[in-house]
Amino acid sequence: MKKLALLFLLLSSLISFSQLSNKHWIPPLHSRDNTAISDQYIYMSTNETVPFQVTATDGNGVPYAGSPFTISASTPGFFTVGTGQPTKMFLNLSDVNTVVSGKGVILQGPKDFYVSFRMRHASHAETIISKGRPGIGTSFRLGCTINESQDNRKNFVASVMATENSTNVTLSNYNTGVIFSSGSGNITADTQTFTLNAGECIVFSGNSNVTANLDGIIGGLITSDKPVAVNTGNALGGITNGRADLTLDQIVSASQIGTDYIFIEGNGSASMENPLIVAHEDNTAIFVNGSITPVTTINAGQYYLVPNSYYQGTNNSNIYVRSSKPVFAYQLLGGGSDTATSGLNFIPPLSCFFQNSVNIPNVNQIGTNTYNSDLMMLTYSNATISINGVAVPTSQAQAVLGNTDWVSYRVANQSGNLNITSTGPLAVGVFGFQGTAVGFAGYYSGFGSTPQDTNITVCSNSTSDLFTVINGNPGTGGTWTVPAGGSPLNGNIFDPSINLPGEYIYTFTKSCNTSLTTISVKVNVTIQQIKNPGVSTNTSSCVTTPAYNLFSLLGSTAEVGGTWSPALSSGTGVFNPAVDAGGIYTYSFPATGACPLVSSTVNVNNSVVPIINTITNFSKCDDAVDGSATNGTATFNLLLKNSEALGTQTGVNCNVSHFSKLASF
Repeated sequence: MKKLALLFLLLSSLISFSQLSNKHWIPPLHSRDNTAISDQYIYMSTNETVPFQVTATDGNGVPYAGSPFTISASTPGFFTVGTGQPTKMFLNLSDVNTVVSGKGVILQGPKDFYVSFRMRHASHAETIISKGRPGIGTSFRLGCTINESQDNRKNFVASVMATENSTNVTLSNYNTGVIFSSGSGNITADTQTFTLNAGECIVFSGNSNVTANLDGIIGGLITSDKPVAVNTGNALGGITNGRADLTLDQIVSASQIGTDYIFIEGNGSASMENPLIVAHEDNTAIFVNGSITPVTTINAGQYYLVPNSYYQGTNNSNIYVRSSKPVFAYQLLGGGSDTATSGLNFIPPLSCFFQNSVNIPNVNQIGTNTYNSDLMMLTYSNATISINGVAVPTSQAQAVLGNTDWVSYRVANQSGNLNITSTGPLAVGVFGFQGTAVGFAGYYSGFGSTPQDTNITVCSNSTSDLFTVINGNPGTGGTWTVPAGGSPLNGNIFDPSINLPGEYIYTFTKSCNTSLTTISVKVNVTIQQIKNPGVSTNTSSCVTTPAYNLFSLLGSTAEVGGTWSPALSSGTGVFNPAVDAGGIYTYSFPATGACPLVSSTVNVNNSVVPIINTITNFSKCDDAVDGSATNGTATFNLLLKNSEALGTQTGVNCNVSHFSKLASF
């Protein structure tokens, strides 16, 4: 890879970008030094006031201890993933560069929530903040700290988790001198391809004692034929020998990147604080701070380190970067001034569709450890920011050179749970440090905010709110245009029994700072017909009854192709009374696509053949019970013959009835 930069030695930031989503995937990592990682936690928060449950599993679907977890805006949650290496999030070298299962973390809930993976050690810390559904995709460009080569603890690391079965993943377009590490030895291939099933992962890593490994993975291309989640960075990373930290983040795919970015400087030295711009297409021109003359033009996979000297401002310092084509934007920064507090931050492109509020749990904590924590915030120049209900003075805003729509803020010494709001679009980062050897950060909001055309499949037996399925943050109060000949929606609700499949266009207006913009978004709706398992019923038979097909009892609407449970001896839906036990038999179709599992039942009462026992005669001499022993009449207690009549019969419901017939002598 050709390196295009004005500065060579730079450090990465301790910031990452969080995205509200109802599902998150976090692939595992690998530290070159097993002792460089200790405690590992998952933190969850949401803007929702009504509590809901979040399930947390590994890639195989095995729940983490305590799952499901209940969270709300006032009650965030967290749990422990593990300690040290190996865990489900930090893999031994033997699991590197090979497909693994049962690793990583997958979280899912009925509503949107933030997820951060926070990790610490006595000398290191970092936060990876999941991008959720907006983050998964099929094309990614990697970034990392540009390490020095002497420290034998340093590496680069990138990891992938598949969201669907039979996903082909390829890593390519990196420097051909890059040498990858694995449990079976070094790998020097110029391209690598693997097939993963849903939840399976692969981790790539290379040690920094190889010159090409210092920056050769930057711009490396991960592609897949189905959506995946990707992490990238270093474990460890740093520009000074003997000074290192965890520098990691989760990134988004090429479909979510853009051309306009603002970076807010952290606490690092000038050699640590630099934006890293990675081109995804050839002939990408880079412009800084509103200049109409590009500082450089780079091709796909090449990168440009923006010199620290471009940071400007008095209240805080920022850089505005614009590109002629979409780019991947990383921020290299420091939680503190020491190079051992370095970190890596993946930055979202500017959007007037950023959300207006962010909830950050335990902003200054990782486990039981506390840190010095500051906020960096980005919003419109005419907006007001509040933290836990207290307005931040607008006098603290810093104008952006070359972009008058936006301003940046920095607020120091934050702790506890924070609710940050703005009257305009809002992006919030938190970064912190402890002493001279630990730094961390997380960047909340951003990716997937701009509304995009969306495809949706609706099951024929359910309805769908088309507004809520639009990718991004569309404005409310818009109007719908339905397909020609179709019935209007009931509000935003699509009903397959009334509405036609096809293209539904949602049009709304959005105030992007001072300008009012009309935006139209397409929702392409497909209807999936749900399988019909028929109608539940009851039936009775005897063990001597000939075999019969339960399927025929479900009615004329039942569709073939379902499965019977428990399985019948025939292997089909044929019930053999002489072999199969009575009970409830369920005919079902599994959940497929947008449609849930459906089923019907047949309750079979399968009776055995009763045995008619011979009953011996019941004789009795005339007695005096009736007052005369010579009148030819005696009193009989017929109940005394019940046990003889029933004998040893089981499995049948028998009643004994008594009839009398006078005997003549």
